[in-house]
Amino acid sequence: MDRNAPEYICEQSAAVSLRETRDCVAHIRQLAGCSDPKHALVKPILTPRFAICCTSELLRGLGDMMKTDDDLAMQTHFNEAQQEIDATRELFPKLAARSEADLYESFDLLSRRSILAHCTIMTDYDKDRLKALSCGVAHCPIANMTVGGGFMVAPVRDFLRRGIKVGLGTDSGGGWASQMLSVIRQTMIASNAQEVMSQGEDKGFTLEEVFYLATLGGAQVMCLDDQIGNFQVGKQFDASWIATTTGLQSAMTPREEGDSVRTILEKFVMSGDDRNIAHVYVRGRRVAGSRQ
Repeated sequence: MDRNAPEYICEQSAAVSLRETRDCVAHIRQLAGCSDPKHALVKPILTPRFAICCTSELLRGLGDMMKTDDDLAMQTHFNEAQQEIDATRELFPKLAARSEADLYESFDLLSRRSILAHCTIMTDYDKDRLKALSCGVAHCPIANMTVGGGFMVAPVRDFLRRGIKVGLGTDSGGGWASQMLSVIRQTMIASNAQEVMSQGEDKGFTLEEVFYLATLGGAQVMCLDDQIGNFQVGKQFDASWIATTTGLQSAMTPREEGDSVRTILEKFVMSGDDRNIAHVYVRGRRVAGSRQ
């Protein structure tokens, strides 16, 4: 951010911001390269907060970085609230007159490596541009429904119907939780609200659909679905080992005789927490969990 931001986090200028961004990218890659030469675990990502806080010079510089580096992705807020859209159009009256997509595209910031958070107020044109440019949407239902600006529900089922990539995001700065379980639960609530608001046209999500958005959907948005997202042979073994209980041994809804695998998963997703996560594996190596 090099404008319209609190002084303590506002960059001195676009030139300073771009220089420090390049330094940061190089630093992250150097750190990752020590133990992860192919940068498989840690990758930098360009993050213009949104156009309201960035000058044209900064957006142009970030676009040039992204255009010349195939391993760099970009994330930003996109069409989150009406006041944001109005402010963007006021700052960029020509570029954003029809859509924020036109604005970011003009600076070469939209591609298959672009992750657009929120996307709650979307025209058909907005959706068509995201599809044409292969952008991904980070659906952040907790922030959308609590940060202000109205009760905002993204048209996620319509995105999927159009073939737009969608995964789940936390945006914990604008919400009350950063745990993916909380996001999954709020996604189901938001989708039920969307079903009512669309008069039944957009049906609420099933457990399987939301689980997909939290796993393979997110991997597709980050262009990592060839490496992670499910248990397909040849992909990295990224997994959580869930420990369920019977009776009154935990706060999670107890496992009962006759429960199917789906029922057990539903009980964990809707009532479990980190105490039920016995082990966490990344690329086949145990990295965390509640069990020794």
